[in-house]
Amino acid sequence: MRSICGGTQDRFFCDQRDNRLRFSRLVKDARVLDLCCYTGGFGLAASVLGGAADVTGVDLDETAVAQARRNQNLNQVPRRACIGCMRRLRLCAAKCSRTGNSGCRRR
Repeated sequence: MRSICGGTQDRFFCDQRDNRLRFSRLVKDARVLDLCCYTGGFGLAASVLGGAADVTGVDLDETAVAQARRNQNLNQVPRRACIGCMRRLRLCAAKCSRTGNSGCRRR
């Protein structure tokens, strides 16, 4: 499969639009951790449509994270949505469960 973004595979599924909308209805004033966020679809929907209090998007793919940040800017999402690339995803997840805080900061 050839990616529309220039890579060899896509992880963005257009048929997730309804699921992102449903998800956004569940997160009003919630803190959302979107692991493996890719281009930020679910996390940004939580922030823009759902009114989540805080959104942290994390992905291992630096290119995807860069696109997620562009999507964040295009959608004028405030800084309460933090998107970052974490090479040590397990460390971040462990810190989240231990502290109840995402612990991930934009670099």
